[in-house]
Amino acid sequence: MAAQAECDNHCKLSNDKNPGLALLMQREDATALIYADPHNPMRHLRRGMVHSELGYPDLAAADAYRALTLFEAAIDPDSSEYKARKRVGLDGVEPIVCPGPVGEVAAMNVHDFGNDCDDDESENYDFDDEDRSGDEDEAGEDEGFIPIFQDEYTENIRHVYILLVKSLVQCGCMRDAYDFCMLAMGLSDSELKSDRSVLEEQLAIIKRSFVDHQRSLRQKERHGISTDEQKQETDDELLARFQPADLDAQGSARRVLYPWNTHEPDRNAPETLQLLNERLKKIAPKCEVRAVALPPLYHSTLGGIASGNKEGQEQEEASIQLGLVATQDIAPGETFLHESSLLTATNRLHDHLCDACNGPIPELSATNPSVACENCEDTIFCSQECHDLAQNVYHAAECGQEGLESIGKDVKDPKDKADYLYLLLLGRTIAMAATQQIHPLDLPEVKYIWGDFHPLDDGMIPPIAPSSSPNSNDHNHNHNHNHDPPRPPLRNPALLLPLINSPTNSLP
Repeated sequence: MAAQAECDNHCKLSNDKNPGLALLMQREDATALIYADPHNPMRHLRRGMVHSELGYPDLAAADAYRALTLFEAAIDPDSSEYKARKRVGLDGVEPIVCPGPVGEVAAMNVHDFGNDCDDDESENYDFDDEDRSGDEDEAGEDEGFIPIFQDEYTENIRHVYILLVKSLVQCGCMRDAYDFCMLAMGLSDSELKSDRSVLEEQLAIIKRSFVDHQRSLRQKERHGISTDEQKQETDDELLARFQPADLDAQGSARRVLYPWNTHEPDRNAPETLQLLNERLKKIAPKCEVRAVALPPLYHSTLGGIASGNKEGQEQEEASIQLGLVATQDIAPGETFLHESSLLTATNRLHDHLCDACNGPIPELSATNPSVACENCEDTIFCSQECHDLAQNVYHAAECGQEGLESIGKDVKDPKDKADYLYLLLLGRTIAMAATQQIHPLDLPEVKYIWGDFHPLDDGMIPPIAPSSSPNSNDHNHNHNHNHDPPRPPLRNPALLLPLINSPTNSLP
């Protein structure tokens, strides 16, 4: 009782001082519970709500999608490779979530059956009866868990859909938002209850985006035509041509340095620059890395702008990044950087490319023939060196896993090919981290990359700067002395969600 009172006072002080900090505490607790109870959809839903309140709709969409995947597995186990289940007795270590800034979380009255399961329910469920003929390891893995039941699905599925649709709308992923909105509106009255109006409101926003997009296209088509000759179409006329396929499929999200990210290095520290330059000598002997001040890629309302100090504003908005500087003359068209990296991806299925470096597979008659993985059907490497390197760097986490070779490849629509490359690069990154047993953000290939992160200007969370200044060190393999193409925009986060269904394979 005393411990609860102490926690209540602590939470109250945090809420009074800064609601954002209280939300961060709730997020930390929710993440810890996901690790302890990873296949309980309510854990992911709860954290998704907190992410939504924090202003991270992309993360909220990811959590909502996980919750939806697990709930669907609960009502149709044969259609999913995941087991929807909840840990018994976790209520003893449940952190107390105090009321306060997460008004929507409290208002939604989430029924967390993982914590509030009845004693009778736990006692009546016989763990010894579950899959007696199955593997002993599998039975041991299920010990201490009980399934998610139909009534839990009925009570909470609308909350999952509402969070997912709202988050996708905020990210601008209107096509996915529309699809999930239609699925949600098809729920029964017992499942949807009184929340149909919430979905109808989101559907109106989605269709409004379609109208705005169509008007923008019409204005571009009629550019140069006098106003008198232009015929302005009404909203109803535009909506009459509504097609879900015409909705925006590619959304966006801010590049944010999350407050819980403890993996940011001091990028412009002398020892960091020395380390990077030692590596750079091997792949680009005519260049070196230097810290340079560049204009930011965002406009901040913090710092100098608030004070009206123009000089302070310019200093505040300077972006210190790591630049690649030539130390010797480089001829036009000369390749001045050549790096062999295993953080690669291709979406061309059945192409004769090395799984590790994406280089061409040598002919069978070559002196140094290709090498196939003994435990995989279609994984081939261009050399023994690539084979051995892959096993140590990334392939051990994938080896022998069936069905991975076709994911994100052989894409039918050419417009989607670039999107799936992001998915495949993310998958390779996670495989590298799992094989090397380090956090993905600590991989040398990505550790020093900087995206010119955008600060949150809503004042809820105090700006948390990294221990260093940023850099713009893109992971390019062959640099020519020409203009590099601009980096493509961030893609639809929903494309990445199916890959991230376990906290052991995600970035908490």
